[in-house]
Amino acid sequence: MKHFLVILSLVASLGAMASESLLGFKTRFRLIRDEESRAIRIIDRSLHTKLSFSKFSQTYHDWFISESPSLLEGTQFLSPEAEIESRELNRELKQILEEVRKFKLQKLILSNSFLKVNKFLTEEFKKVSTVGFRTVSNLENTTFFFQNKQYRKIEESAKKVVAKYFPGEIDERVMIYLVERYIGFLKDSRTYHQSILLHYLTNFPPSELGMTEEEVGMAISSILEGDIKKHNIISRRRLKKNWNTYGLKKLKEIQKESIERAVKFRERYSKTPFFANPFFAQTQTARGEDVWISPYFQNKALDNSPSLIFDYSRPEFVYKSRRYYELILFASSQDKRPNRVKKYFTHLMYRRQMLKEGLLYGFYESRGDSQMTKKLIKQSLNPLETLFEIPF
Repeated sequence: MKHFLVILSLVASLGAMASESLLGFKTRFRLIRDEESRAIRIIDRSLHTKLSFSKFSQTYHDWFISESPSLLEGTQFLSPEAEIESRELNRELKQILEEVRKFKLQKLILSNSFLKVNKFLTEEFKKVSTVGFRTVSNLENTTFFFQNKQYRKIEESAKKVVAKYFPGEIDERVMIYLVERYIGFLKDSRTYHQSILLHYLTNFPPSELGMTEEEVGMAISSILEGDIKKHNIISRRRLKKNWNTYGLKKLKEIQKESIERAVKFRERYSKTPFFANPFFAQTQTARGEDVWISPYFQNKALDNSPSLIFDYSRPEFVYKSRRYYELILFASSQDKRPNRVKKYFTHLMYRRQMLKEGLLYGFYESRGDSQMTKKLIKQSLNPLETLFEIPF
């Protein structure tokens, strides 16, 4: 099957890189077939639910305290404009770090009440199906990810436990925020790993993957099923009616939209973007930085230009930007005022494109570039990813 999702040839810009390999795919993923040899699901062997809310919360504390000095360190810059931009980010980071440090998070983590919440979450996640969580594509169920509401139920129950053991307003709000982020990161991990799988499904012939074209089509549809919003009935009907082809057609729509936005903002780049997939492209900015961009995702809430994904001249810049907004979210959890608008804008800054960056992870994993995969995982901001290792 043709590499139908490669929009422009990668040879010109990436020819010096190592050739792709399926070693990562074969090690990470496993295709499950039923007794009649029909493909029914694909699992990611690295995913599991034997995690620790306590360790996660401690990581949050370390982010605020231990990592603060490194967050404020400068990096190398290719242009004066980039240096000014990065200095401004460091200034904002310093301000928000001073604010979040006012809350004694370590004291909260060591309390007996916290241990009771941790115990409750541990017991609840023991009930979650490991196979269900490891499933990154379900070829026989068109509503598998839509119907998976286990995590929402656990979150709702955990909030009641928090309210019971944390009568103080601020402590309760912070604890609820930590629970939300913990379960949110858990769900995000599977979505990220779905994107890793999507790279392989769209860049290798089905025969090399041990699948048929029809199976690849259904697997892609299943992955994109998770992107459909709850109330989008039309898309769900379209998915169910065209299960074998929905995913491929949707990716072509995304591809078209990405190209149109890249053309619209072409004056910002000195090189024609070379797409690795419908979401991400490698190019060079007008001021000379080699970067990965996403023409599909807009840069900011009021800025429709392509989103910056990775800047080789400032490899920590995107990570720092995302850490800044994560810190804002934590700080807002201490505020009595409604913060829905703040959460909306901060999530818009990075969350959606971050989950799709698994495609770039797969891109570099298939080329054996562990340095880039580590950088991409770091800027995913997901502390749970360090706990997922592929068993051998």
